[in-house]
Amino acid sequence: MACHLTIVDDDEDLAALYRLVAENVGMDISRYDNGADFVHSDLNRAQIVLLDLMLPQMDGVQVLRRLAKAEFKYPIILFSGYDMGALKVAREEATSHELNVISTLTKPVDVEVLEMLLLEACEHNSLK
Repeated sequence: MACHLTIVDDDEDLAALYRLVAENVGMDISRYDNGADFVHSDLNRAQIVLLDLMLPQMDGVQVLRRLAKAEFKYPIILFSGYDMGALKVAREEATSHELNVISTLTKPVDVEVLEMLLLEACEHNSLK
């Protein structure tokens, strides 16, 4: 069974790039262009989440809080086009709620780094 990546990003072009990277490593992909639709979806389907912090309707930090309430245990990769400070604060928030943030990335995301993170997260999930 292929690992499933959920991309939560409102930027269509970047989401398409992330989809290509994930498909190249054999992953199944779903995408949401806002946080509200994602948190109201079947969260058990999302084995790995690539989450942008700046989203319409519900930002990334609000999504993290909802994931914490749902006791979400899968790996999360946070990314943002803003400064590392915003990513640091979001990661601290997630960690305080015992969410599994495996990395933070700034946009534009280095596709080689993303590919490596996806492979590692997928391999870790398959070992469980």
